[in-house]
Order: sequence, then C-alpha cells, then structure tokens
Amino acid sequence: QVTKNVQSVISIGKDKARDYKTLIEAAKELPNLQFLIICRKSNIRGLKIPKNVEILFNISYRKVRNLYKGAIMAVIPIKEMYRSSGQMTLTDCMQVGIPVVITKVAGISHYPLVNNENCLLVSPGNVNNLKKAIKSLSDDKNLRHKLITNIKIISKHTISPCKSQVN
Repeated sequence: QVTKNVQSVISIGKDKARDYKTLIEAAKELPNLQFLIICRKSNIRGLKIPKNVEILFNISYRKVRNLYKGAIMAVIPIKEMYRSSGQMTLTDCMQVGIPVVITKVAGISHYPLVNNENCLLVSPGNVNNLKKAIKSLSDDKNLRHKLITNIKIISKHTISPCKSQVN
C-alpha cells in the first residue's frame, strides 16, 4: 500500500479536467514506482487500476498535506479544456515544496512555469511524454532539488501577496 511511508508519486484533484486515464496508462509502464491518486470515483470510472496505483477518496486536508510530504513528486495531469484547472493543487505543491510534473494547458498559462527550471511540463494526453517526465524526475535527485528550489521562488511571488491580503 502506497500510504504506508513509501515514497510515491502523488496526484490530487477532483475536477472534471483531470486526466487520470493518461496518468494511469503511464503508471502501468512504470511498475517500479508507486502512485497515489486522490480523486472522486467519477474521475476514474471505467479505468483499470494497476497494482502500483492506489486510489483514495474523501481524505482530509491535513492527511493530504502529510501525503505530499512523503511523495517524491506530484503529477497534475490535465485535459485541455481552455479553462482554469489544477491551480489549487499547483499552489499546494508550491507551498509544500514538492517537484511538479504538470500538463501544459491554457488553464495554467498565467503561472510563470518553465520546463526543466521550476517544473516539468508535458503535452495533454501524451502517455509517453508523461511517462518520460515521471521517470526522469524519479531518477534524478538533482533535478528534483532544482525544481523544488525554483518552485519555491514562484511561490513567494505568486502566493505570498495573496496571503498577506487575506490576513
């Protein structure tokens, strides 16, 4: 089971734009990695879940935060729907300081994301592209460290001003 202190690839999100089909196909081709997906049942309806993928529903935010901390990366797979999607998960990842693989779609274009600098950007619906990004990030500790360092810089400029206005 992934949730028992095993380093894993985590993916969180419940909106209809999530592309768990592509992520699960990539996970099937990466049997040595453990994947944890936190979503709604409707997000995965009709998908065959491989042994290296654990699905969780209705998890508290506190538990989610702890799961982020135990993961080696977060994957935010998004279908191109030309609307906002993935921002909450992306900003959570920025705050926690976890490297991110995210689909390059219009809904995240307002974030200053740069491939191989502060995240890994992948094409929508491209299983091979997603698989390669996950594998490269899982194999390269230096790349993970670089992405974490640089995503935290974005976090300071993107999230902090909003926080100070709320408080």
